[in-house]
Amino acid sequence: MKFDINKLIARTLQIGVWFSMFLFCVAIAESFFKKSNLAYTSFFGILKGLYLLEPNAAFYAGIVILMLTPVVRVLFLVFGYFIERDYRFSLISALVFFILIFSVYFGIH
Repeated sequence: MKFDINKLIARTLQIGVWFSMFLFCVAIAESFFKKSNLAYTSFFGILKGLYLLEPNAAFYAGIVILMLTPVVRVLFLVFGYFIERDYRFSLISALVFFILIFSVYFGIH
């Protein structure tokens, strides 16, 4: 069986969007039963809010998943091109991945 990187990338994007949409729907359903005025500023705060079933935490988690989906896609491209032995595109994808990570890091701090 031949490895198809395009199917992997398409499946990654689909899973990210569907999971994010699921979290948005959960947040909407939770907001009917419980009101929340909390704003989450950290990843662990979002996880704690999800554990406590806070509606805003589900919204924030959905947004984070939606934003991380392209980053995960680029990471899968690095490994996919490496498996296909296309080292030039693997290196370019790794460079794009590190640029994304550094821009997120320096954008937060």
